[in-house]
Amino acid sequence: MLVVSVFFLVNTRSISLGWLLAITAAAILMADWKTFFAVFRRPASWVAVGLIGVTVALVGVYFLIPKGLTQTANALGIGSSPSIAFFTVLDKTFDYGAGWIAEFGWLDTPPPGAVVVIWTLLLGALVVGAVVLARGRLRLGLIAWVVLFFLVPPITQAGLVHEWGYVWQGRYTLALFVGLGIIAGIALDDRFPDTVVPNFRRLLITGLALLGFAQVLAFAWALKRYVIGLDLYHSWIQMLTHPKWEPPVQWLVLTVLFTAVIVVAAWALYRAVTAHHDAIVAASEDHEPEPALSAAG
Repeated sequence: MLVVSVFFLVNTRSISLGWLLAITAAAILMADWKTFFAVFRRPASWVAVGLIGVTVALVGVYFLIPKGLTQTANALGIGSSPSIAFFTVLDKTFDYGAGWIAEFGWLDTPPPGAVVVIWTLLLGALVVGAVVLARGRLRLGLIAWVVLFFLVPPITQAGLVHEWGYVWQGRYTLALFVGLGIIAGIALDDRFPDTVVPNFRRLLITGLALLGFAQVLAFAWALKRYVIGLDLYHSWIQMLTHPKWEPPVQWLVLTVLFTAVIVVAAWALYRAVTAHHDAIVAASEDHEPEPALSAAG
């Protein structure tokens, strides 16, 4: 699975080799050394490393081959100063936020505000909580990842601006964006491995409901762009009553099917997480000390 994941990652874009380097460095930085060396005493690990090495080498050679069919660049800012490009992109960091969450069409359709707010609220709370509460190598790894998240785009754009102009897009940072949630979750799980969370089920249900709603809304919003357009005067009612275009499967049917998939996924996740939490609760109750007998007893 690791080899297959790396294969798809490094074949995404040329900068994906940089994402792989960042992931590898973060994993080594945060690893428990006892576990790390135990993993690499297994032959399967060396086979995986060898296959990954071959994959990366072949992909690197491919990206270095001159592309005769590459279109002439006509992006804004060709010939600009790298230092100006660096600070321009750094200043626009959060303007790329829609591309981290959802962006449709020819980058002309950002998601509804509710989708951005939900993802910002939930993922932001997770990352900030981990930075504050995590400890040791995992906290250090998360902080390093956050620094990469903010600095890689301006550094990359500064290196490209003279020849290619301003070409950076928010979606290019998706690998780092996904990593934020993963590393923050690992760091908090390490910090509070056996903690019983008050009102756990309410928190989990609320979070899953918000994320599910955001996913369905983004899906329907993307369909709306094609079915009737996103003109101010085109409402959801018109989408139902006077669609201008329909996919092979009616858009409403597609949305219902997508909603069903999200509900099933949320339910499966709820069952898995609550089972884990219930096991922690049961273990904590088993280890509670017996109350001391009174003198009268």
